[in-house]
Amino acid sequence: MATNKTYTTPVWWIAIIIVIKIGLTALFIMGIQRVQAMNDDYRNAQIDRIVINQLITQGVYIVILLAEVITYWKIRERIIKKGLVWGHIMGLLTAFVILPVAFMLYTAWLTMNSGGGDAGNKLRIAGTFQTVMIWSALIIGHTCFVMVLIDAFKKHPEPELEQPAPDSPDILNDYA
Repeated sequence: MATNKTYTTPVWWIAIIIVIKIGLTALFIMGIQRVQAMNDDYRNAQIDRIVINQLITQGVYIVILLAEVITYWKIRERIIKKGLVWGHIMGLLTAFVILPVAFMLYTAWLTMNSGGGDAGNKLRIAGTFQTVMIWSALIIGHTCFVMVLIDAFKKHPEPELEQPAPDSPDILNDYA
């Protein structure tokens, strides 16, 4: 089987997603520290737990993404269906960049434009919606990733070239 050209696009895209993910996590922690400066000791203890939880969660996500980068690097010459790779990348981009940024913008907009009355309920609904959308994007993206892996490790048969019979008067009749 002829080898494909090396395909490193997913490696670079996932690396970019990792850098953005680290930046968004740092932005979240800086925002939490600003809130922490305005609260009492009890709330600060709760905020500390939130920060630790976020650091652990985001760290696990980054380690998983690094494992995917390594996997794509190892199979870069065996990737055949590039559309599935893009499905995986778009799922990751949606789950780890687009939806969190949209939620942050919505939260900022709601904070500035809300009189305080129903903002908490709207944030809970938006948070639930964001969680469902993130998990949906991750499931769809990783389904594509599994299909890429199956296709990369599947044995593809060599195409056999058929030789026409020497006594055949018309070669094209065999294919009609």
